[in-house]
Amino acid sequence: MLPDVHVQCYQNLMQALKQLTEMANTPNPDQATVRASTLEMQQIFQAQILSLGMEELDPGMVSLVQSFQTELHKQIRLLVNDVMFLGSARQAQTLERRWIAVRDRLKSCIGYCEAILSIPAPN
Repeated sequence: MLPDVHVQCYQNLMQALKQLTEMANTPNPDQATVRASTLEMQQIFQAQILSLGMEELDPGMVSLVQSFQTELHKQIRLLVNDVMFLGSARQAQTLERRWIAVRDRLKSCIGYCEAILSIPAPN
């Protein structure tokens, strides 16, 4: 099990991701609001998650947490790019494909948060 401070930071990030998902799933989501919320979520990740010390973790958990965190970081960067590309879509079909990509990316990020939060303590 992760230390309480780690759990709280990942829960904060997951809450921001779930709020973004709700926004993205509304009919005709507002791109500017989604873009601003995505940048806020990225700041939460950078300020809270990346500053967490691995020395607080059980040595048997470190590599697994680092692996998930690296993938989560990659998915968040790709999500920021996906959201930025929404504004350049000129056709409705292109815009819909990009919203689908954003929703899929959000689902992936939430999955990584859930995976990190469910890592059992090594015996």
